[in-house]
Amino acid sequence: MFNNLEFNQFLRPSSLLRELSVLRGIETSGLVLPSDDASRSLSREMLEGYAARLGEAGWIEPDPERSGRVYRLTQDGKKRLRTLLVDYVQELISLHGSAYDIVRERLAHFYFKGLRKLAFYPLGETAEVVFRAMHDSGLSLVMAVDDDQTLWGGDFHGFSIQSPKSLTEGGFDGVLVTTCAFEQEITDNLKSLGLAEETILAL
Repeated sequence: MFNNLEFNQFLRPSSLLRELSVLRGIETSGLVLPSDDASRSLSREMLEGYAARLGEAGWIEPDPERSGRVYRLTQDGKKRLRTLLVDYVQELISLHGSAYDIVRERLAHFYFKGLRKLAFYPLGETAEVVFRAMHDSGLSLVMAVDDDQTLWGGDFHGFSIQSPKSLTEGGFDGVLVTTCAFEQEITDNLKSLGLAEETILAL
C-alpha cells in the first residue's frame, strides 16, 4: 500500500511511514516472526526490531488465537494506526494541492503567451492531472493524441483519442507534451510531423 514510495526520487519513506506500513500490515494479516532456528536475515532483524518497539509502545501483542510468534494490534495500536492514517492522508492532500498549484502556474504562463486551445500528447497520468488543473485557466483541450493504437477512437474526457498524424490538421494553438520520461522522443516526433517548434509546449 505504501511501499511504492521506496522508488520515489523526491518523497523518501520516513520512520512514520514505515511504522504506518507495518501497523497496517499487522492489522491485515498479523505479524509473523521467523522461528528461532531460522537464519538471521536482515528481514528477520527488521521484523524483530519493529516487534520490540511496537510492543514496548503497547501497540501490538501476541495473538492468543494463532500459534507461533504471531502478533496483533492492541486497542491502542488500532488508535495509533487510525491517527497515522489520518495524518498520512492529510499530508497527501496537501502535496496533491501543491502539485496542482505548480501545474496551474505553468498553464497561466501559456495563457499569457496568448495560447487558448491545446492538444495533449500523450495521454498518461500527467495528462489527467493537467486536464483537471485546466479548470478556470482560460485554456481548453481540443485534441487528445497518443501513440498507442489500441487507444485510438477511445475517449479522453469527451475527446476521441487520435493518432499523432492528426495533429497535422491543426486546430490548436499548441501541443502540450504531457510526459517527462519521453519528452524528447515526443518532441522529435512532433517536429518530424512538421509542427513549428513554438507550438510544442513542455510543462
